[in-house]
Amino acid sequence: MLVPVFNKESAAKELVRLCKELDEAHTHCKDNNFIWRIVQLATQAEELYTDYLSTFKLPEIALSAEYNSLFQDAEVNYPKTTEVFLSLAFSTAAGMDAAHYENMTISEDFKIKLHELSRSVLRLLHEYREETAQE
Repeated sequence: MLVPVFNKESAAKELVRLCKELDEAHTHCKDNNFIWRIVQLATQAEELYTDYLSTFKLPEIALSAEYNSLFQDAEVNYPKTTEVFLSLAFSTAAGMDAAHYENMTISEDFKIKLHELSRSVLRLLHEYREETAQE
């Protein structure tokens, strides 16, 4: 298994991506129960991002144009947009959870919150798939 290696800036970019993926999942979801739960996860991701930036004294980071076009393409090309964005969010969170952080010390609290966020996104993704499979 390949393990991602992040430095301060690349980890911050991954956190931005995670926030954007959860925001997009929320934007495209039609079920109020899932909307509420996605918003909770998005809030947790945003808190991790904010804490991370302040811990490492980094400026705000924006997504590149390539990611923005990827998100727009997903909206157009996939009928199950919410599921796609939840899948992307899980992939991002799981990658960060398994990653090695180069030349920096990540707090145990951050690791725990990231691990729990990853598990929560996966759980929600499974529930969303089960719910939408019945439709």
